[in-house]
Amino acid sequence: MAGPAESVAATTPPEHRDVTPIDALPSALEAFEAIRARVDGLTPILCLDFDGTLSPIMDDPASAVLLDGIEPVLRRLVRLTPILVLSGRDADDVRARVGVGGILCAGSHGFDVLDTDGQHEPNAEASAYLPHLDALEARLRTETQDIAGVVIDRKRFGVAVHDRQVTDERDLERLWSLVSAAAEAFPMLRPLRGKRVTEFLPEIDWNKGRALLWLLGRAGYRADAALPICIGDDVTDEDALRAVREQGIGIVVGTGSRLTSASYAVRDPAEVLAFLTQLADFLDVRVLPAVDVP
Repeated sequence: MAGPAESVAATTPPEHRDVTPIDALPSALEAFEAIRARVDGLTPILCLDFDGTLSPIMDDPASAVLLDGIEPVLRRLVRLTPILVLSGRDADDVRARVGVGGILCAGSHGFDVLDTDGQHEPNAEASAYLPHLDALEARLRTETQDIAGVVIDRKRFGVAVHDRQVTDERDLERLWSLVSAAAEAFPMLRPLRGKRVTEFLPEIDWNKGRALLWLLGRAGYRADAALPICIGDDVTDEDALRAVREQGIGIVVGTGSRLTSASYAVRDPAEVLAFLTQLADFLDVRVLPAVDVP
């Protein structure tokens, strides 16, 4: 089965330099009428992150679940329009946590796609990096085994080091030193810093933005008929928000002065739920052109 990397050439996201502090953005809830006007007449294609977007950020990533109330709204929306979930988690993991059929899931920041029929489409180029990821995982587990609170989370195409539960400052400094040394020892892997997590991924030209554009093609995207709506919370989602900046709508989840390529903001997963509910209510009252998700 062909992997995502084989479609890269035609799906490179444009470069954008326009960024805005999150707190300077209009609220997607307060600006819903403007968003609805852009959606009207088009098929929205939802691209959603999981942690921090559909689920609150948890100290222990293994305990993350959908925010109460989101599942029934996703079940409504998936009958009305295509939905993609693009996460740093493994594709199987995020599919199980979402628990709603008909949604196309991509894990490891887009390196592993899980079709709605359960078939994997891994990035063929990234598969060659699996031995390096195995070696890095073994090294980090050994070196950090006596640091209280650290979580080494192995994904199919990534190794994540979570430090949210590390409370001792000296342990944090030591952990960051070990992570920095590992990055130097494994130059074929790219460290990506998120919210209290550092994730190592294959050092190839692939990210959530490129993966999203490839996935939009799989979801039947046509610029004259569909409108991507991307919602994510972390710096790791910025590539995806940047990718849809011109042809779609980007919504960042959070507050603060961090710069983002999104056009709108919501404060937290509860406001994500409110936005998705408004969107479902709007889509319920109109007939949409059919767009099939493989």
